[in-house]
Amino acid sequence: ILRSRQETGGLVQVTQSGEVVGTYPLDEPATLRFESDNGGWNEGGIQDGAVLVAQASCPDQVCVRHGATSQTGDPIVCLPNGLVVEVIANETAPQLDGVT
Repeated sequence: ILRSRQETGGLVQVTQSGEVVGTYPLDEPATLRFESDNGGWNEGGIQDGAVLVAQASCPDQVCVRHGATSQTGDPIVCLPNGLVVEVIANETAPQLDGVT
């Protein structure tokens, strides 16, 4: 049985229009707001070890409907606003591998 490679991550990385605009610890609650060059915006936050986009100015609301995630390989994307929110591994924290 093949499974997608998802792990619980340690950091949230936010990219807007191809540039990293913030990196946040997944274990610290935070309120996040990002404004795009086109006048759009996204609001969300980190809570209970997961990140989500709660509100957005985009018409389709795909990023909002995605819901919360704490898994690597499960990005939240808002194409109209050029926003990508993804959980990444914390390189300084010990990670389990397939052997241990």
